[in-house]
Amino acid sequence: LTLEWIEATPVSDLAALVKESGAKACFAAASSTGKDLIPRVAALLDCTSFGDCTAITGGGSFGAVRPILA
Repeated sequence: LTLEWIEATPVSDLAALVKESGAKACFAAASSTGKDLIPRVAALLDCTSFGDCTAITGGGSFGAVRPILA
């Protein structure tokens, strides 16, 4: 990927798609592109972004498991 592609990424279009679909979650790969996109999409949707998750829990509620590095 080039820097031009990252700068031209349609973050607002992705946020609109997530909102219109009624999605309860939006996932991306833990790549540099995913780590760039998801926080900006979350900011537009006024919600939380979870990064570097190692598991997703369900069963009536949503949870993300993240490693603790001490």
